Amino acid sequence: MSQCIKQFIFCSLLILNFVSVTAYAEGIKIKSVEIERADNDWLLNATFQIELAPGLEDAVKKGVVLYFQTEFDVTRSRWYWFDEKPALAQRQTRLSYQPITQQYRIASEGFTFSAKTILEALQAVGTIGGWKVVDNNQIDPGKSYTA
Repeated sequence: MSQCIKQFIFCSLLILNFVSVTAYAEGIKIKSVEIERADNDWLLNATFQIELAPGLEDAVKKGVVLYFQTEFDVTRSRWYWFDEKPALAQRQTRLSYQPITQQYRIASEGFTFSAKTILEALQAVGTIGGWKVVDNNQIDPGKSYTA
């Protein structure tokens, strides 16, 4: 290829890199968090406020599936070595739009349900109730941990 064509392609790619539209969540804010003990397990109850960029809302309406990854980890600081991480829990929530029924579908941990509006769907995605995050045998009651 000639030098002129290479420079043109390079400049075009550079411009596309700066002009490209990035899809992202406008913001995910924690509204409330509670960890409770039930029998021998620790359960997480939490609510998040999720705001999507307008481009993401349009993308969902056009068939793009959004995945929300929630992670919960427990650590114990140690001055003599790396921090200990006795527990890590992950869950994935899927948000999609069904044009035939004109409803949003939310799927998480084997459960699926529908919502009529994007606001209802985001509220459902941002609500976690009774999620088992730690087994009692994963932590020592005599030590302090950070979640």
